[in-house]
Amino acid sequence: MKLPTRSPRGLVGSSGASHGDKIYIIGGSNLSIFNGFFQDTVAAGEDKMKKDNITAAYFNQRPEDYFFTTELLSYEPSTNKWRHEGQVPFSGRAGAAFTIQNNDLMVVNGEIKPGLRTAETHQGQFTAKGVKWKNLPDLPAPKGKSQDGLAGAMAGYSHGNYLVTGGANFPGSVKQFKEGMLHAHKGLSKTWHKEIYTLNNGKWHIIGELPMNIGYGLSVSYDNKVLLIGGETDGGKALNSVKALSYDGKN
Repeated sequence: MKLPTRSPRGLVGSSGASHGDKIYIIGGSNLSIFNGFFQDTVAAGEDKMKKDNITAAYFNQRPEDYFFTTELLSYEPSTNKWRHEGQVPFSGRAGAAFTIQNNDLMVVNGEIKPGLRTAETHQGQFTAKGVKWKNLPDLPAPKGKSQDGLAGAMAGYSHGNYLVTGGANFPGSVKQFKEGMLHAHKGLSKTWHKEIYTLNNGKWHIIGELPMNIGYGLSVSYDNKVLLIGGETDGGKALNSVKALSYDGKN
């Protein structure tokens, strides 16, 4: 059944989670800018110089100039109403891992501009005066690797433990961005990941790995497990597998 409504923001790359009778949505790309890039590219046809100029203009911008969504939105299907639930105190992002458990909201990483992720993590709490946010530590780097943040990571709860896994990034992009390169992932390869992280006493720990690299799948907390449904792996190859994570906090 198609509902008689329209989203108030572009939702490409946004993340959603349910709480009570509402669906909460965070992040997302600016639809006009996102679509405009592809429309201009198609219009350029086979003219390589035009395409190169379009690509350079699109990627050589600061994160804030992409106007990613920085509001927390909600949609209540029973009343068919959208609500502005407040500004988030961090940068807009796409592809963040977003979960809600009881009154706690968790936002992990995400893309802050095309090709550039952040390692930031944040926790919100529902209160009588709206959602109150606080910053958590950045996601740590796997041994011998850089931590360039993740987009398309999957998250959920197992036996009360918050787990985050998978996702993809461009290793070296954060370094290039800090060195002043706005086209932060230029010359870099997209890489998928398999590390499993948990949050314990306010600190992140790596507790294991998936049997393969996975990103951009659907994650569902169910029966003390985190189900990882579909997604993609190295090179963007689509997956139809379903995997289950279970963690009791002891190992």
